[in-house]
Amino acid sequence: MPEATVAIIAIPNSGKTTLFNRLTGAHQEVGNWPGVTVEKKVGRFDLDGYRVTLVDLPGAYAITPTTLEERIVRDYFLQSPPDAILNVVDATNLYRSLGLTLQLAMTGLPMVVAVNMMDEAKKRGIRIDIEALSRHLGVPVVPIVARTGEGVEALKRALLETLQGKRRPRIPHFSCPVAVEQAVNDLVKAIAEERLDKTFVAFRLLEGGEATERLLEHHPALASALEEAQRKRRQVERVLGQDIVTTCAQCRFHAVKGLLREVAAVEGAAQTLSDRIDDILLHRWFGLPLFFLFMFLMFQGVFALGAPLQEAIEAGVHRLQEGLAPALAGSPAWLSGLVIDGIVEGVGVVVSFLPIIALFFVFLSLIEDTGYMARAAFLMDRIMHLLRLDGKAFISILLGYGCNVPAVMGTRILASPHNRILTMLLIPFSLCSARLQVFLFLSAILFASKAPWVVFSLYGASLLVILLAGLILRPFRFGPPEPFIMELPPY
Repeated sequence: MPEATVAIIAIPNSGKTTLFNRLTGAHQEVGNWPGVTVEKKVGRFDLDGYRVTLVDLPGAYAITPTTLEERIVRDYFLQSPPDAILNVVDATNLYRSLGLTLQLAMTGLPMVVAVNMMDEAKKRGIRIDIEALSRHLGVPVVPIVARTGEGVEALKRALLETLQGKRRPRIPHFSCPVAVEQAVNDLVKAIAEERLDKTFVAFRLLEGGEATERLLEHHPALASALEEAQRKRRQVERVLGQDIVTTCAQCRFHAVKGLLREVAAVEGAAQTLSDRIDDILLHRWFGLPLFFLFMFLMFQGVFALGAPLQEAIEAGVHRLQEGLAPALAGSPAWLSGLVIDGIVEGVGVVVSFLPIIALFFVFLSLIEDTGYMARAAFLMDRIMHLLRLDGKAFISILLGYGCNVPAVMGTRILASPHNRILTMLLIPFSLCSARLQVFLFLSAILFASKAPWVVFSLYGASLLVILLAGLILRPFRFGPPEPFIMELPPY
């Protein structure tokens, strides 16, 4: 059976992972990308005679990297280009998605585009001409809804045809300044035959920096073109008065705007339900009070629903103790004490708190799955800037309330090393689930009627300590705070 490697890639929150899971099912391997702690997932599935290895690349907005995830994507294409690319495009966010699509098309590798969330696009009045998009890109484009599986079979057929025919995309032509186009054309002539398209390689050489170093590591033959690329980069930047990376990005997104005019239209663009909810939950003045209200209601709900279950378990343990007492009446005192007061009582106390702990994580999962966790990070961005951090750091701190260990590991989402170190120093002040069990136990015993208020106050005090510690550590954070850019998924 022939084998093929397909890289699946998209901007964040495009439904890429949902499609990956639907294609591969349980046939997945999880590890880390070499040299970093970013998760690497590889899945496998059979496709009409092909054994396909599907590599789930991290969410990225571009191959020209500004984040760790984007560096991983760039290095993957430079080191071991796949047999084909499966690009997942968010139908509700075409402008951001197609910027990446055009860069992927420039690689010259066979590609299939899956336009996901077509149901959401329809609700928002977004009409996409799939055939026109396919003509402009020169690759198969398939509309899908990964969540329900709609269109996935058609996507598989398109992927199979691409693997069989090795159909390469039409390399997009950007309307760039004459100086850039001339430099790229000259470099293309100096580049020997490569698996990646020569225009793509020429742009990478022209951009310079780490991208050039990576290219030379895996394509030593390009060394002869490097000196010419450096000379032309200096010439272009001198003529245009700005760096070449910015110029290329501007060219790319001008091309995206032109493409959108040809393939997409918005009809009766009414506010979606998510937009209307965000108008309230992300309000300048009401957003934060509502966030803290929801946190309090979560703790109130945990105790209101968990207390009856806790009492039922305690009653069951008490009845079990009463039932064992006659059976152990003739046994030594140490044995009956060990079984009734030690094992049954000890295990019973721990088990009685499981409903409260389980409900806490159920509520926390609901907050994450509804998309409100991302909104919480956005709301806290202004406050986190007091500590020279951003809202992404607050996500890691919030995760610390579940467990400090994965929260510290989660700081890899922060682009700046300074932000990562400062956030890691603050996370231990968040009250993790291990400490939560102690607080729940003590508050239920010592403050039975006011337990929700006590636990909520402890969490509030924890946040205040984090802010205070951050202000104390603030002088050790060098450099300006970074802007916070985050995609808010629909509810």
